[in-house]
Amino acid sequence: MVQSISTAQHSTAQHSTAQHSTAQHSTAQHSTAQHSTAQHSTAQHSTAGSFYLFSVCKKTLSIFENGGVL
Repeated sequence: MVQSISTAQHSTAQHSTAQHSTAQHSTAQHSTAQHSTAQHSTAQHSTAGSFYLFSVCKKTLSIFENGGVL
């Protein structure tokens, strides 16, 4: 029974090493998340630009319809 307990402690040490490797992998995922955030911000910027252009076009069409430019 004493040998079984010692073996269990040794397995726990290996498990701790596995957790350390997982921590390194999580760090890699965190860097990837930052990169994805940069892409997401770019997507929001593009969407804002498209919405702005749409608003300008809509106002321009309203002016033409009201005969303001003509």
